[in-house]
Amino acid sequence: MTSDLSKHALGRLESRDLDMVLALVLESGSIKGLAKSYGVSYPTMRQRLDQLIERARAAVEGRPRDPLREAIARLVERGALGAAAARELLQAAKKEDC
Repeated sequence: MTSDLSKHALGRLESRDLDMVLALVLESGSIKGLAKSYGVSYPTMRQRLDQLIERARAAVEGRPRDPLREAIARLVERGALGAAAARELLQAAKKEDC
């Protein structure tokens, strides 16, 4: 049986997101185990998963990617921007869109 992933919401995710989903499944859903396999702390992995969940929701709802949100997420992931500052930037951007 073959499947066409491009027709599924998961097919709209980047390969690194799909890799994380697969790793989470292989860790039996354990965020602690996933964090260990990625070599990061639990809070860092929780944050990465929250970002993945947001991208997955957008894919399911057919929303376009948000380049600003993704850029901020990458900065947080690299440690170049703190979580509180990231939230503040996203809130300010959201107010501008209203």
